[in-house]
Amino acid sequence: MDFPGKVTVITGGASGIGAATARAFAKEGARVIVADLNEAGAKAVADEIDGIGIRCNVAQESDVNSLVRAVEAEFGRIDLFFSNAGVASGGDILDTEIDVWNTQWQVNLMAHVYAVRAVLPAMLSRGH
Repeated sequence: MDFPGKVTVITGGASGIGAATARAFAKEGARVIVADLNEAGAKAVADEIDGIGIRCNVAQESDVNSLVRAVEAEFGRIDLFFSNAGVASGGDILDTEIDVWNTQWQVNLMAHVYAVRAVLPAMLSRGH
């Protein structure tokens, strides 16, 4: 992929794979928006790479929609949306509380559905 000038959103970008990806994409010339529930961490990574850090709870469709609208309002488009955020309890399947499972479901599955619903229509209308 040709990264220079591409508007790129990375969820879960405050640490781990997301932060490493944000740094790598920025090094290749992408305009990177770092989104994370950890707003301070997202802003710290964004400051390193001359990007933008935004708080976003990907488990909430309204947060994902707000993120996409804010980026599109600022930059006119999103070229790449890396739906990277994820969580795991590390707990025993028999002992893990249902609320923990529900959170994992929302972040690890539904966040991708929310992202597609928010981002894909504009990408399809642009033809890429």
